Amino acid sequence: YHLYRRQRLSSWKHIFAESGRHLINESTISHNKKYLMETFGFTEEKLKQPNIRIKLTLEKGILKERVNWLKERLNLTDAQVHKLVMGNVSVLGLRMEENMEPKLDYLQQKLHLDGTSLRKIILS
Repeated sequence: YHLYRRQRLSSWKHIFAESGRHLINESTISHNKKYLMETFGFTEEKLKQPNIRIKLTLEKGILKERVNWLKERLNLTDAQVHKLVMGNVSVLGLRMEENMEPKLDYLQQKLHLDGTSLRKIILS
């Protein structure tokens, strides 16, 4: 069964290629792997986890933009953003302005939190 499935999938490769380019650019994956390894100390093994692998396919620069956005919005130090990402890597898969910003604003307003209190909640 597995051999049959592999053969079927390989026969579909032409659909996922466009003029010799794969839909998911290997250069992008390599760039994002390097960024996560250098910035957060991710290992090759950790990068193989499904919840992280999907982030590797984001366009170059998106991960860095999201990390910078989190640092600015929550006034995080490098160590704090490291703790946040290592504790919940899925945060890098969220669109900041469309997803995180409204949620953080809602929490801040409903709970009457200042920036420091919001940061403490997010990091806890």
